[in-house]
Amino acid sequence: MAQNAPLDCSQQIVTVLTRLDSLVHEETRTSFTETRSSSTDQYRLVSSKKAIVRRVPPDRSIVTLWKNDQLRLESIEIGNRLWNREPGEDWKSEPVASSAANRKPNEDAAARASEARKQLAAQIKNPICHGEVEHNGSRSLQYSYELPLATAQLWADMTTLAPIEERIVVELRGLNAKTTTKRTFSFDNSLTVAAPN
Repeated sequence: MAQNAPLDCSQQIVTVLTRLDSLVHEETRTSFTETRSSSTDQYRLVSSKKAIVRRVPPDRSIVTLWKNDQLRLESIEIGNRLWNREPGEDWKSEPVASSAANRKPNEDAAARASEARKQLAAQIKNPICHGEVEHNGSRSLQYSYELPLATAQLWADMTTLAPIEERIVVELRGLNAKTTTKRTFSFDNSLTVAAPN
């Protein structure tokens, strides 16, 4: 019986990043820094955003968004229904404005997953598999790669290949601007998502 060939580095990265179909808690922090100077002026602009996403497959999620440490929006999505609210407001319900939302949860799931893998693989350039490393006090696998206009690092669980953390840096040198996005992931079988009361 023939054995499967080992995955190349790019395929390993795609495998890790497409593991987000499990029960997951994801926290994304993005910071933007811009430095400008002229003969009369110099300033540094710093802003930050944070998003916490809790997903329960196949079609449930809760998203909470902050900007500069102030809560801006909460949303719940279940199937083809979406509820949003801003701080201090009541929940407002609306249908999800997407043709994908009208599909049955398992309809063409394999085809959609295959297409997502192809699109992700096409974006990854110059992948490097660093192998086993120490990261945040535990052993993990580390990868680095380039995306359009960005560089990225990724850490994954050595046994399950589930993602642990991803960092993406975009530098616009001509504008002296830099955006850093850090995504951390944890998998939690106790997560639930229910419609708001």
